Amino acid sequence: MGAEAASQVPTEVEAKLLVPRPADLRDVARMTEIGDYRLRAIRPLRLHTRYLDTADLALARHGVALRVRRDGKRWELTAKWEGSVDGVIHSRPELTIALAGEPPNPFHLNDPALHVALAAIIAGRPLRLVLVSDMLRRRLELLRKDAADDAPVLAEIALDQVHLHGDGEGPTQRYCELEIEQQAGSVADLNAVVALLRERFELLPSAETKFSRGLELLHGYRRSPSSTPTIVPSDTATEAARKIAGLQLAMIRKHDPGTRSGENVESLHDMRVAVRRLRAGLRTMQAGLPEALCVQLRDELRWLGEVLGAVRDLDVQIDRVAAFGASVPAALRGSFAEFHEYLARRRDAQRATMLAELDSRRYGQLLQRLERFAGGRTRVVGVSAGRVPAIAIAADGLTRAYRKLLKQGRAVQGAPLPEELHQLRIRAKRLRYPLEFFGAVAGKPAARAARRLARLQDLLGTYNDSVVAAEFVQGYVDAVETELPKSAMMTLGALIGSEISRGERLRRRFARRWRQFTGKRGKRDIEATIAGLRALAAQPTSCGD
Repeated sequence: MGAEAASQVPTEVEAKLLVPRPADLRDVARMTEIGDYRLRAIRPLRLHTRYLDTADLALARHGVALRVRRDGKRWELTAKWEGSVDGVIHSRPELTIALAGEPPNPFHLNDPALHVALAAIIAGRPLRLVLVSDMLRRRLELLRKDAADDAPVLAEIALDQVHLHGDGEGPTQRYCELEIEQQAGSVADLNAVVALLRERFELLPSAETKFSRGLELLHGYRRSPSSTPTIVPSDTATEAARKIAGLQLAMIRKHDPGTRSGENVESLHDMRVAVRRLRAGLRTMQAGLPEALCVQLRDELRWLGEVLGAVRDLDVQIDRVAAFGASVPAALRGSFAEFHEYLARRRDAQRATMLAELDSRRYGQLLQRLERFAGGRTRVVGVSAGRVPAIAIAADGLTRAYRKLLKQGRAVQGAPLPEELHQLRIRAKRLRYPLEFFGAVAGKPAARAARRLARLQDLLGTYNDSVVAAEFVQGYVDAVETELPKSAMMTLGALIGSEISRGERLRRRFARRWRQFTGKRGKRDIEATIAGLRALAAQPTSCGD
């Protein structure tokens, strides 16, 4: 998740220490005060925890632990995301849901909040038991030494005797751990108590969670630090395509929770952009990939883009109507009510369709297919171009994309039609995205060219929004004209006129923006980018094999 989904849930803050000698754990349990604090024993717990994941540990690979825990007769479901570690202080987003009883086997993630957060990682794969923890937890409450009995508890100290094992025969591990979970106190309180305990006992900082420790023991799995894949001159076409797919797949997954929840319309926009970038990247590197794989991914990504676009287009319409409605006299704003309700109903219907598709087997399989490809688990054979330096293929692709953009631009001079400018915008994106993918290799000329293209693309996008908005409102008026009161007709007519005028202003600005891109500096940057890539590709060491 990402970060976007994890930011929506509470954060657990705790200090974690390993206790090499069980006797030290028992001695801590008998303490009643330490430094400026007093300790109050509370009911110990016997906790049975089952950790769940897919067969290929998809959750673990994304830094997520999903557990079902029993305390007596009570069951709860908890997801914990990768957080941060500062010394002995661990900060992790954590979401816990109470369960009615023991969950069934096989387990299905039915809770809406956790489904939204984790669906794009699980991608339709069944969840299974991967690790069991049985634990005796003695507990101490931490209070100020002079605090009243009913004062807020600063932290809870958990003294854990842990037994990690699988569901049957196999290796096991027993160890002792001490956790200090922040409650009403501060991180300074946690650090102070840690320092006091370490002065008295042989305690060691612990960087691992129970889940990660058990995965290494039982499955030999240790998660590598996450990093952003960057294209380098030595990458083959296949390697570059895998990196592009991995980066954009991460963006799709990052914005999937926000798209599902609908709380931030920009999540949907960003997810749609990631799909577009992925399509552009695969198109650029298609010479290094099997044709069947390219066709399959292209068709599925087009489908996903259309699913997301149907809702995004209505989001744009609703925002534009709201902005215009705020600018008209208050007496006329009521005329928008029915039209706004119409837009909302359309959006709700499209959103319901989108959510069904995001929960479909088709979407899950697409994510899994991209995951396998990006991770190098999809074999690429029989494509000799796959061993060619990616920068050589990129140079050829940029050359073709630049020529097609210039040709399209020359054809739309004068008084271009909306559909002509729409096609020009598509051509601009097909040049811009490869420039951004290879920017780290191509350097400043590529970055400058990409910025000019972004400005051109933004203008054309805003122009297209105005054209579509005017056509959309006109279509609504034509469909219900006889049912509209005169005031509504006048107001909607004014909205149509406003969008047409806005579009005309943008169309007049297009010529200037186009000259900025095709001028001497713009041409020099594109040519320098392509020449630089070709020069790198010609070097004997540019390709690893």
